[in-house]
Parts: sequence; C-alpha cells; structure tokens
Amino acid sequence: MDTIAVIAIGTASLVAFKLLSVWPLKTKSYSLPLPPGPRRIPFLGNALDIDISEPHVTYTQWGHQYGDVIYSQLLGQDYIIVGSEKVARTLSDTRSAVYADRPILSIYELFGIESGTGFTAYGNTWRMHRKLFHQTLRSDAIVKYHALYMSKAVSLVHNLLQDRAASTLGAILHT
Repeated sequence: MDTIAVIAIGTASLVAFKLLSVWPLKTKSYSLPLPPGPRRIPFLGNALDIDISEPHVTYTQWGHQYGDVIYSQLLGQDYIIVGSEKVARTLSDTRSAVYADRPILSIYELFGIESGTGFTAYGNTWRMHRKLFHQTLRSDAIVKYHALYMSKAVSLVHNLLQDRAASTLGAILHT
C-alpha cells in the first residue's frame, strides 16, 4: 500500500475517532428547557457564528434577537450567555451559591489534570484539598519544614559538587 494512502487513512481514522469520542452518542437531555439561542450545527455548534476578533458584537446581536439569556454550544461545550447587566447582577446576588463552580471541560481529562485542585469542582474533594493545603502551606506550618529544606538544599549542593559532569556548576557555586 502506498505510504501516502496509509497516512491519509490513519489521519482520517484518528480524526473520526476524536470526533466520535467528543460528540455524545445520545443527545443531552435537560430537565428544564434551555434558553433560546442561535441554531447550531453538529460538532461545531455556534463556533462559526462568532467573530473571533469581536465576540461581544455577536453576543450583543444575539441578545437583541433572543433576549437577555442565551444558550449556545461551542465544540460540544454548553454555554449560557447573560447579555444584560441587570440579569447578571440578579443572578449573582440572589443565586451565587448555585452558580459558583468551575467549568468541567473535557480537555482536563485529555491532559490528565481533572483531579488537580484548580480544576476540581466545589464539593467534598475540593474541601479535602483545601484543608490539606491549609494545614501544610500556611505560614506557621511552613516554619516546621525549614530544617528539612536546609538539609535537602545542602544535600543537593553536595551531590552537584561530587558529580564530575557538573564541574561547571561547581565552579559557579565556588565563586
């Protein structure tokens, strides 16, 4: 088989696999109706409708057409766009606890960082991470590690000086 054909088939297979893995096999069902929004196309959603250099202009046009709260989908990710300061203030003042969370993006799983503290949704796992960070990284807790830091730093410098490949670094450290 020709090399170009193998590369083309392989590339097409990878693209098809990625599209199928990102695109849900079943349509998402929501218990409540979604806000109005522009018509979407498969896989891309509304990505082609938004002007990349001035997305706010597109959102303003959608606001005039569909109202203050708009549903949009970009590359399989759902978005609710609030186009009015009054509605945004009402939502943030009266229902902030409901909306205060981090977005769950499929790219986190792809990079293997979904369990990192900065990407963890609010809940029991996040509270556990916060408690551990608070116990170990607050200013009075760090003082307890000073001796450990010093011994490891001395050990590092000693090992660097013993390593013949680090002779340049050793010369720098002695000056």
